[in-house]
Amino acid sequence: EALVKKHLFTIFDSSQNQFTAFHAAFWRSGIFVYVPAHVHCAEPVHLFYKSCDAALQHTLVIVGEDSNVSVVEHLSSDGLSHDTVSAFSSTVTELFVGDSAQVTFSRVQDYSLTTFHFDDAVSHIGREGSLVWNDVWLGSLFTHSENKMMLAGQRSSCLARSVFFGSSTQQFDLGVTAVHAAPHTTSVLRGRGVLQGQAKNIYRGLIHIQRSAPGSDGYQKQDTLLLDPRSEADNIPELHIDNNDVKCGHAATVCQVDKKSCFILCHVAYLAKMLSG
Repeated sequence: EALVKKHLFTIFDSSQNQFTAFHAAFWRSGIFVYVPAHVHCAEPVHLFYKSCDAALQHTLVIVGEDSNVSVVEHLSSDGLSHDTVSAFSSTVTELFVGDSAQVTFSRVQDYSLTTFHFDDAVSHIGREGSLVWNDVWLGSLFTHSENKMMLAGQRSSCLARSVFFGSSTQQFDLGVTAVHAAPHTTSVLRGRGVLQGQAKNIYRGLIHIQRSAPGSDGYQKQDTLLLDPRSEADNIPELHIDNNDVKCGHAATVCQVDKKSCFILCHVAYLAKMLSG
């Protein structure tokens, strides 16, 4: 209990907007994961959230010094009273990576197409700590996500990978931020997605290298493939650099696939399936 009180709501800012304030005021359920120092978990830790008509869920993960763990989180709508009912989901994750610890955190969101999802994730990475964060966005009618990683310890690193697939009228608003607050830190932000129908996506990548982080290296790249002329995608990479002794870069692509190319791809895939038996 003392460990939870010491860390809970310490790196998550509930005053960001009305949705974060609502979460802080009304959340009632969550999961706490604690990995003591010098523990190496051979098997991944699986977390399951089954959203109901309205759900506010909070996850707190604390990984001690020189530990190693992989966490897999599953978000589904199995708790809905009916597939046609509009649902609201608010999820917050606070993750503490200890000195020299290695953490992989993966999430798969597969909510119903009637769900409105608001997500916030904040990570604090200690000296020589390493975080790999994987997001897979498949469900919901609308998703707004903010993922912030604080590289607080010297020589810490983070790799954030986001994958999304949107169809029909789905909308994804995805923000990923890496803050370099210590020297010789490294961040890589990668976003990839495919859209069809009238689906829309905004991917906002931000790398902020503070004055206290000389010798740091940051890179981000976003790629989106549009399978329908009605689909829309906006990739918005940003670099905020307050130090001269850094390496930083970004790239972004949005590609429209025409009907002829789609036909050829489908034909090749069909032939490959036939040949493979």
